Amino acid sequence: MQVPEFTVVDFNAGFGGRSLAFRDCGFSVVAAAESDPVKQEILRGIVPDIPIFTEPISLENLSSLPGTDILMADIPAESLARQRVDQKKGDVDSYLHLFSEFILCNQPKAFLIQIPAVLVQGKSVSFLSTAARRRYVITYRVCRESEYSGFPVNGRQAYFVGIRNDIGPERFCFPKPIYESPYRIPFREAPEDVEPWYRNVPRRFGTHSLERLFPFYNRNFKGEVVGGEQVSVRPYECYLVDEIGMRRITHNEYAYLKGYPNYPFNNCKNRFKAYRMLQSAPDIYIVRAIAASLRNYLEHNTETPHFEDWPAYRVPLEEDVSDKRGDALTEQRISTDRIIKPRNKIRRLQIEKLKGLKKLDILFEKNLTAIMGVNGVGKSTVLHALACMFSPDEKGEDHKWKFFFTPTPDASWQGSQMVLTYFDENTQTENQRKYRKSTDRWSPRYTSRPKRDVFYLGIDSGLPEIEKERQTSYIDYHTSVSEDRLAERIVHTAAQILCKDYQSLTDHAVKNKHFFGVRTLSDINYSALSMGAGEQRLIKILTVVYHAAPYSLILIDEIDLLLHSNAQKQLIKQLSDLAQRKNLQIIFTTHSLEIGKLTEFVDIRYLYHTREKTLVYDRITPDIIFDMNRESTQPLTVYVEDDLAEAIVSQLSDGLRISRYVNIRNIGSAQNAFTLAAGMMIEGNSLEHRLIVLDGDVYRTDEDKKRQLRRLLSGTETNHDDKIDAALSLITQFSLPEGNCPEKFIYDLLLDVDGADEATDCAKQVTGVVDSHDWLNQIVERMNQDRKIVLLKIIEQAAESDKWSTYVERVRRWLIEQAKVLNLYSP
Repeated sequence: MQVPEFTVVDFNAGFGGRSLAFRDCGFSVVAAAESDPVKQEILRGIVPDIPIFTEPISLENLSSLPGTDILMADIPAESLARQRVDQKKGDVDSYLHLFSEFILCNQPKAFLIQIPAVLVQGKSVSFLSTAARRRYVITYRVCRESEYSGFPVNGRQAYFVGIRNDIGPERFCFPKPIYESPYRIPFREAPEDVEPWYRNVPRRFGTHSLERLFPFYNRNFKGEVVGGEQVSVRPYECYLVDEIGMRRITHNEYAYLKGYPNYPFNNCKNRFKAYRMLQSAPDIYIVRAIAASLRNYLEHNTETPHFEDWPAYRVPLEEDVSDKRGDALTEQRISTDRIIKPRNKIRRLQIEKLKGLKKLDILFEKNLTAIMGVNGVGKSTVLHALACMFSPDEKGEDHKWKFFFTPTPDASWQGSQMVLTYFDENTQTENQRKYRKSTDRWSPRYTSRPKRDVFYLGIDSGLPEIEKERQTSYIDYHTSVSEDRLAERIVHTAAQILCKDYQSLTDHAVKNKHFFGVRTLSDINYSALSMGAGEQRLIKILTVVYHAAPYSLILIDEIDLLLHSNAQKQLIKQLSDLAQRKNLQIIFTTHSLEIGKLTEFVDIRYLYHTREKTLVYDRITPDIIFDMNRESTQPLTVYVEDDLAEAIVSQLSDGLRISRYVNIRNIGSAQNAFTLAAGMMIEGNSLEHRLIVLDGDVYRTDEDKKRQLRRLLSGTETNHDDKIDAALSLITQFSLPEGNCPEKFIYDLLLDVDGADEATDCAKQVTGVVDSHDWLNQIVERMNQDRKIVLLKIIEQAAESDKWSTYVERVRRWLIEQAKVLNLYSP
């Protein structure tokens, strides 16, 4: 099969980074336009075989550039600013106008545009004419350089990709980040080779002792010198510390961090200008990843029937948005100069005081979050607060504080304080916004709230339509198939959840009212007036979710209301899939313990009141509920993170012949250990004969543990430190060697013992894993027995290793001491 060749023209080519990256991915770069003499010289050195168009582009010479499949361009901030001035003057010969004209005349299959990341902030940004935009489906992403290069670089670059409407039915998906965190060691020139100019450090750095505190130093926009762990790719000076001392980062080093080949950047005549050019130059690692994804897209979408204009500008979408071209979400009409949409996600909500909530600190990590707790704990209050924290962007609901927190003689809500932490995916920055009511008005003003479409479904959405209808005589409505573009998806999903034979969604019109309804495969029609309450509310929920724009926030009170158990499970799975594809955040309250079985799809946040604060657990188990309310019948209680630790403590108890006295509780994550310790401390529960055991892979030092406890046990009383120490005394850990994970350590012990044991035989067959848990999971699967039995067998065999006693010494010593105190054990 012949591999198709795609041609590329690069506007504002700069040093040739984009051209080089595309050429590496098999594209043919037929022309690079660059009018700056300095950049031309470097461009010729980096990609000498690419024809360079050196004249400033104008309407007269635009036709000199060859036609192409891909058009690339760098649009600097000054071009966007100049465009506004040119438009006021009536000048149409601007750079952006020329770029649009080239697209209209040549109609390339795709284009790639780089603009300054700082401009991608949900504001009006127009770099294409309306006619050009109508022909392309545009997606965009702000990329962190460190996530594609692996270098510790603090830099962001924004890229837009436009795909011509007729190329294919699928939208372009940006490549996923390659590195979760920087780990590659940045290239440094040999200290003796660094020219003296780079060691001319300004006096503002202060004393020489400062040089050894951080690996890098950056001058910020205020002129202050700030140390850090990353190189700052910004138009300010950046320094590092090598064996000789502090110095500027060389131009060659900057170029290497961005993926440029061996070109003598250090020889540039105007070095400060060269710094600015390098810092804003394309990151080749990012562009190469985009080019590879674009080539894969074009190779599978090159046969097209015809070219057509879309009737309206299409909203730029991300890779996990619904992929149907006919989707109403992608065809909604927006302002012709608005191309950047808000893309905010909630990271954290801290409530100092609101209704009955006190010092609540709740994290939001997955697309779905379930808020749980007993009646009156404040679940709905969390939803009400979140509903009021955003201003609608396009078609969301505009909720005001007075809707949910209406002042009464008993409650004015003064003194309420909250902090919302949200992540802006456009700018790749984390932001905080404070909300309070200190006078008669809430602050900030509604117009100052961050933008995001919010939809709230309260308990009243479950009220049957027949109970709201006041007409008791014959209701004569007209039935027709719903004209909703998403009706087919809504009714299909509802049928899957409820195991119904729905065929289509219908509309029932009477006077000035409309009721939705369904038609079944057996040709039975009925409206919402005849529906069950659970059936009706489910369709309402799905309608809101399907119609919500990408990155919307959907709040649902009592999601399990009126639904049977299996329907709840299916609904959560469907919502999880929709939320991931559309980048939605769905936060709901529930009392259903079935949610505990669905943690693959949803995060659990269980609220629990104490006298001083509202605690949050990330899972709910009968053990935790029981422990907070009753005394255990077994005198010793050991809390562990997972079933592996449970098997270890069980083996130790058996060996000491005190297993009948030891109650082992699985509390989940290490974070829950600190929540549990803080809860016991706050509640004033007896701390005797209780131990919380960490796996030893995180929070290894006492200072790490104290830091987590201080976050949960805030206060200024004189005995506050004593409380921290008391809570800390409850926590210990297995002595896991640094850098190891528990599963791999136990696996290595099995091989170390190498006994004639079935578990060891199965361990030898494990050659590689994707997840660290698989070191033991694969053994469990191979032995094909109950997991608890297999884990006990593994631990019994691993306990024969010489390293075992050191690993479990702290826990074993505690069990022996407690058994002696209670006269349970005689050595």
